[in-house]
Amino acid sequence: MRPQIVLIDDDPSFLRAMAVSLRHLGEVHCLSGSQSLFEVVKDADLVITDYKVSPMDGREIIRRLRVSSPGLPVILVTAFATKEVVIEAANMHAFAILEKPFDIGEMENVARRALDSADPRRPSVARTAADSGGGAVASPSLADSLNDGIHLCWESLTARLGETSVRLTDIEFRILALLRMNPGRRVPRDVFVHEIWGTKRISENALDTHLGNLKKKIPQLRERIQVIRGKGYLYG
Repeated sequence: MRPQIVLIDDDPSFLRAMAVSLRHLGEVHCLSGSQSLFEVVKDADLVITDYKVSPMDGREIIRRLRVSSPGLPVILVTAFATKEVVIEAANMHAFAILEKPFDIGEMENVARRALDSADPRRPSVARTAADSGGGAVASPSLADSLNDGIHLCWESLTARLGETSVRLTDIEFRILALLRMNPGRRVPRDVFVHEIWGTKRISENALDTHLGNLKKKIPQLRERIQVIRGKGYLYG
């Protein structure tokens, strides 16, 4: 069974971006608030929660999980990482605290370590992803395996290249994130459609249109994104 990851945030853009980025690590369940958390979390292997959610904030979520699921790793994300918040999170044994905005690769690495620490008997999620063989599968480490000079920030939906930040649409951001999760690996068109649009009907050229816009905004992608006619797309 794949690891179960629960994301909690009031921001739909955060949930969409992080769900795409973490999907290769396990099954991702998104909650727009903490109302139904304890119905979902009973089977969870990792919880990632924002500090500012309702009706319970991130601190109260961690407190309650320490009672109901004492060994469950929890990652707290916040735009308000004051000294007091950091100390409180540490005292409640949060696995990690990440300050917004952060790079998606950083979150992936922390989430991977949290999952591996939760159950040392489980095969490393990096190896599990690499061995699964089908669909869109991420390489073991985005941050380490890519040398494209691009850093993605989900909070602002931007791609940072050195000192330059390029604003992307939600669709463009998720397409680029999916490509970067699979360097050197062919991603079929059907996988893109399923991961980005789900069951929503789209035009035949929708994906190519968004890819074209991405290449206009980030010219270096013209050389990195290869179209394999009839088979999919390759990022290299």
